[in-house]
Amino acid sequence: MTTVFDLLLLDPINPVFNEENVTTSNKEWASRYHPLRSLIIHTQVGPDGRADCELWFHTEVSNVVLAAWTQYGRANISEEVDAMYGVDYAKSTVVLAIGEMKRNLIRPDLWQSGNPSGLVSQQMLSRELRGYAYNYQCPQVYCFDGETLILLQFQAQKPDNILEANCPVDCWVLPRIGSAVPLRYALYRLLAQGFRRFQRLYAPVPAASAPVGGLKPFSRMFYNGWPVWKTGGTIVPTHSGGYEREVDAASEAVKWTHPDPANDELVWETTALWGEHA
Repeated sequence: MTTVFDLLLLDPINPVFNEENVTTSNKEWASRYHPLRSLIIHTQVGPDGRADCELWFHTEVSNVVLAAWTQYGRANISEEVDAMYGVDYAKSTVVLAIGEMKRNLIRPDLWQSGNPSGLVSQQMLSRELRGYAYNYQCPQVYCFDGETLILLQFQAQKPDNILEANCPVDCWVLPRIGSAVPLRYALYRLLAQGFRRFQRLYAPVPAASAPVGGLKPFSRMFYNGWPVWKTGGTIVPTHSGGYEREVDAASEAVKWTHPDPANDELVWETTALWGEHA
């Protein structure tokens, strides 16, 4: 029997009806934001109408991905950004990822080279996407124009870092046809990043203040929820006592353990997504 995960690994087979119209990215408010410059490219170049594009993407990609998030994920269409994926928590919505739809606008060669500012239209698009990321306080962003899917992750340690011109941005550039990574799976992983951020920042266990090996996290990075530690006056991303962080397979809760068999300390960092802690 075909599972949802099987579908995530398949490429959509239905064609896009493309009238070759081009949308622009000339929102006046976007000029207030820096264009994207510090792109970290994670893809390689292979050997080889807007409503229509949006309908195709949601039918062939987004809706299939959301089937894997039936308990937690949902998509809302906002007056500002075209798509918003969020979870309801504590009487509010935490945004996991946002998406913007264009039509034949993206120049994949410029984005793949890490220099979208090389063309005015791409520079304006990058400003717009940065603006959306900041306005929605969401570092996970995508843009689809019918032919190319761009996935972005702003490596912001705090929300205001998104505004900085030199904020590092993870970038994946995926063609609709011939992508090494299926578009469905790529969107799924972007949502997973957003969900882990939510889980670590908003859904810690009540005893999250309990120390791990005698240490408490100094702070957490906004874009992925990972803790940072302060030892000897220095802030570091790893626990100085050798403790390791992992996801519990049975509950999807995040926990800390020590690789030394003689040390059986276990500290739960987040609540279980399903089931209970072991």
